[in-house]
Amino acid sequence: MAIPPPCAARYAPEPTAVARARRAVAAQVERAGFAALADDAALLVSELVANAVLHARTEVEVRVVAQEGGVRVEVQDGSPVLPLPGALRATAMSGRGLVLVATLARRWGVEPREGGKVVWFELGGDAPAPQELDVDDLVEMWSRADGDLGPDTSELPVRVVLRDVPVAALLAAKSHMEDLVRELRLVLLDAGRARPAAEGEGTGAAALLVARRLDEAVEDFAEGRLQLRGLGMRARANGEAVATLELTLPPSAADAALRYLDAVEAAAGLSAEGGLLVQAEGLAEHADLRRWYLREIARQLRAAQP
Repeated sequence: MAIPPPCAARYAPEPTAVARARRAVAAQVERAGFAALADDAALLVSELVANAVLHARTEVEVRVVAQEGGVRVEVQDGSPVLPLPGALRATAMSGRGLVLVATLARRWGVEPREGGKVVWFELGGDAPAPQELDVDDLVEMWSRADGDLGPDTSELPVRVVLRDVPVAALLAAKSHMEDLVRELRLVLLDAGRARPAAEGEGTGAAALLVARRLDEAVEDFAEGRLQLRGLGMRARANGEAVATLELTLPPSAADAALRYLDAVEAAAGLSAEGGLLVQAEGLAEHADLRRWYLREIARQLRAAQP
């Protein structure tokens, strides 16, 4: 059977792109003669497009290339940054894309492109299993998110030491927060296309308010979140069950940490009341740990202020 030519489609960075890409890829894989691979291809492309919509926030191009014995699927966006795999539980939405790719694909990789990147995977055929990426490389790629985020150099940095941190619990808490942030940002994306009157109606209005509040808090405390995740990843890679984490943050991060905590508590409260934020239901599991480290960060930063 002749191999069909490649198929490509572009999608705007909106929630509907995920379902549209999933359907299109499944149909293209079936037409290429690989119906048995269609479900896996649809699952993996859904995860990668969702990550691109939420994190890159750029147009996404999906390309399906039929090969001898299988298919190659490429997802290209306008950000050079990868979502961070490896520390996420199997059900995590926001970062599980690469974990699933590494599990299901015969081969996968990332290629930088001008103004962005391509994440690709291959299904079928006799290609060797993928190699695991180095944890430091993954943390470095993730750290370039949000416009080359870095410490605020307008303030003298303060060293914050968190002692006896349970590494697995910390990473589980961070993973769950990434799930919640993904859901909230989908709420915001949907709200941007809804009629204005809808913002004042019912439970959806409460979810929208919490989504905006948490989205702002997440951005304000981005450097702290980045350092916590990176330090936790490295501690896990070193086999540490309990670790001492040393962060370097500007004094203004004290208020940002507490605003972040308040926003997370509001999300958990909305979920308990039956709101739309279903991913907030598990926040209680790590609530004590989250309150401790955020309040401890704020305490040490304020204590260092003149």
